[in-house]
Amino acid sequence: MKKITLANYRQDRYYARTVKATEDLLRERGFVAPVDLFVRMELLSAESVEDWHRWHPGKRYDAAQHMTKDSTDCR
Repeated sequence: MKKITLANYRQDRYYARTVKATEDLLRERGFVAPVDLFVRMELLSAESVEDWHRWHPGKRYDAAQHMTKDSTDCR
């Protein structure tokens, strides 16, 4: 995986999608939750989050542990 740096982050394939999804969520809600961002970017399905909540009531969803190796880290 290519290291994302200050010099190259805008060339990352997720950059434009991340910016758009973040802007939309901030406009709609005033904050960005990582799970919502991943769902908005279609890296995680809403059904997966719902299923997880159904089987783990009261716990928060840790999307990072469910991401594929193809996806980038959210830092």
